[in-house]
Amino acid sequence: MGLSSEPTVPDIPGVQDFEGEAFHTSRWPREWSVDGKRVGIIGTGATAIQIIPELVKLPLQDLTVFQRTANWSAPLRNEKISPAELAELRKQYPEIHKKCNESGAGFQYSLDRRKTFDVPEITNKGVLLANREEIELDILIYATGFDAITGPLARGIDIRGINGVSLSEKWEGDVETFLGLMVKDFPNMAMIMHQASDGWVHGGA
Repeated sequence: MGLSSEPTVPDIPGVQDFEGEAFHTSRWPREWSVDGKRVGIIGTGATAIQIIPELVKLPLQDLTVFQRTANWSAPLRNEKISPAELAELRKQYPEIHKKCNESGAGFQYSLDRRKTFDVPEITNKGVLLANREEIELDILIYATGFDAITGPLARGIDIRGINGVSLSEKWEGDVETFLGLMVKDFPNMAMIMHQASDGWVHGGA
């Protein structure tokens, strides 16, 4: 059980109606083939930007990506640097801090076609756009992230505290903790890398 153990499937009408193969990226099938298949991906977050470039290398018929919000990616630049380079970098700190509050507002398109229609419904054949155009698919992949806030503890397992109250019931309205470590009425439960913990952080894609 971890922060990214409880997948989030989009709340789109018709999710259960799709008759093709559908799965969340965290539940990737061991044996499958995209040869000659029409593949759709919902989501363009950290997972999607890693699998999309690999999928297009495979002999699929076509790939359709459904994006709600555009993302911006930057290189991590984790290579080793010399003391001289570090000193030069530190000179740039004021300018770097200034740019943290600015946006380059740039985006590089690498897809053949771009449409700006919402996805109101999933059908038995594929995805129905707001303009009523249906994109027929053989495989539908959900690259829609995880319930990293309450999912692993509140949905992943049934944790109960004093008087049998479940953690999901306790957090139904809002997530409240003491210093990000303890939850009232759950005396034997402590969290060191979860919910409101200061140590909780996502890594890069």
